[in-house]
Amino acid sequence: MSPPPPAAPPADPNQPRATAFTTLRLLREKQVLTEEEYQAALRDLGEPLGQRASDANTFVFGKWSTTIYGFAEADFMYHSTEGFNDFVGNQQVPRPGTFAGDHGRTTFTARDSRFGLRVKTPSPAGYSFTANLEADFLGSEPGIFQNTGGTAPTPGSTNSEAAFFSNPTLRIRHAFFKAETPILDFTVGQTWNLIGWQGTYIPAVVQWPGVVGELFGRTVQARVGKTIKTDPLTVELAVAALRPSQRDSSIPNIQAGARAALTKWTGIHTSFLTATAVQPLSLAITGDTRTFKVPEFTADPHAVNKASGGAFAVDAFIPIIPGTKDKKDNALALTAEFARGSGIADQYTAAANGIANPALPPPTATPQNPNPASPAFPARIDPGLAVYDASGALHLVKTQSWYVNGEYYVPGTEGRLGLFAGYYRLDVKNLGDFTTNPAAARKSIAMIEGGAFVDATQAIRIGLDYAQIRDTYQDGTLAKDWAVQSSAFFFF
Repeated sequence: MSPPPPAAPPADPNQPRATAFTTLRLLREKQVLTEEEYQAALRDLGEPLGQRASDANTFVFGKWSTTIYGFAEADFMYHSTEGFNDFVGNQQVPRPGTFAGDHGRTTFTARDSRFGLRVKTPSPAGYSFTANLEADFLGSEPGIFQNTGGTAPTPGSTNSEAAFFSNPTLRIRHAFFKAETPILDFTVGQTWNLIGWQGTYIPAVVQWPGVVGELFGRTVQARVGKTIKTDPLTVELAVAALRPSQRDSSIPNIQAGARAALTKWTGIHTSFLTATAVQPLSLAITGDTRTFKVPEFTADPHAVNKASGGAFAVDAFIPIIPGTKDKKDNALALTAEFARGSGIADQYTAAANGIANPALPPPTATPQNPNPASPAFPARIDPGLAVYDASGALHLVKTQSWYVNGEYYVPGTEGRLGLFAGYYRLDVKNLGDFTTNPAAARKSIAMIEGGAFVDATQAIRIGLDYAQIRDTYQDGTLAKDWAVQSSAFFFF
């Protein structure tokens, strides 16, 4: 009888399998991912997942890997006015004395639930090629009966409440690819705006970002960046050409910025309610420049009026009581932002501020039409960016915004219980130059909020907060909304 065949040698754990389900952390431990590739993945997934990103589900096929991530979210909201469908953003609070301003509203929604894919392709040593595709259900479906913030509500469409909340529209959040090389890094596609170094300084809140006065948005762009690392300090530099805020201007927006981080001075930061992670003390300074070409103020324009706008922003994350990966208890930190600019309403969520062009003069009356209506003006630009005064002079809307948010992690909970509070504000600085309807235009909006969140399990987080939103109209009217919101997340 022949001897049995020798036993097969044990599998090399560092050798990637043809197909496998695993995590980013295990791929790094098996040296399938380098430390640089692993850190790049954590940065790309930091905003939705935070520290959970290291254990995100990843499918490996040969040398390709796909990370699947997201969360199911349920939100329960009460507002003392009828001004908001779900998110507040920078929408106007209905004026007191109106029906919408004197009655409350309760909303249950799952529209902010999210899912995404991050794909890493084979790449030469020292290079990394990745792509992200992320979506939620906050698409631009027709609105339901909505308040305008003025003297009376107007119907947004015939869409029913049931359809709006139970059958929401899928929306792209991110769709970009990135090439990281030893010299420069390139990002092409839809992702965070560069001004405000967005995605990094999102405050800890239950109210949906972008909250009052927070730079917040994503758009298609081509970005070039460089990261310079030393032992105590990391410096990031970037410049980007972005989708023009007015496509008929024919000129892309240009944004640029620098961010410096002290890597050994760290704190604990929660971005929105979804992503808790260790973050270094950092300061970012960014700027934006843009051009507008608005049709002359007539019903049948043939020429344009040009204007140049832009903004600058300063953002900071400041650990007051430090926190680390192994010590989250008793950590205390501040996140803050200041921004000032002109023609930048698109950098805030729903910040048209009730500003509109005046009515054009009506045509000459005739016996057949003794009371002619004013003709429509083809503005060819999104609201809140640029506006005409009654004399036909063009103005860019000037705004100033700032916020400060504090977060504290309760001792004995290993970071599972967090407390937070913040103040947020946006002011329109030049209303007097152009406004013709002081009862509709907003001078300022402010929000104060505070709350807490707790991790019931590793995958489940629950948060609760209280907020008061105060709108000051140009005519001096103060409109208030107070809100209570609870949100629950299941992460995968």
